[in-house]
Amino acid sequence: MAERMFSIVPAAMLLIAPAPWPYVYYVLLRWVILICVGTIAYESFRRRGWHGWTVALIVFVVIFNPIVPFHFDRAIWSVLNVAGAALLIAHLCLERGWRTLK
Repeated sequence: MAERMFSIVPAAMLLIAPAPWPYVYYVLLRWVILICVGTIAYESFRRRGWHGWTVALIVFVVIFNPIVPFHFDRAIWSVLNVAGAALLIAHLCLERGWRTLK
């Protein structure tokens, strides 16, 4: 259950990110992604080493990192938000198996 939440919570936050939230929401989003997706990437690396999922998750964490943030315009962030949510859900479904969604 906890493993699923590490994918579902940031994915849901990313999908609602285009709404007009206060700036603090986006800072919180970056920290949630750093912690949750960073943990998923670490576990992915620990299980299988450097493979496609691990690299994609690390790139995702780097783009959304709160320590040295990237500054893109709103249109680019909207695409990145949807792509990030899709990545997390795809990883959950494909890599962790459909059984985790039951």
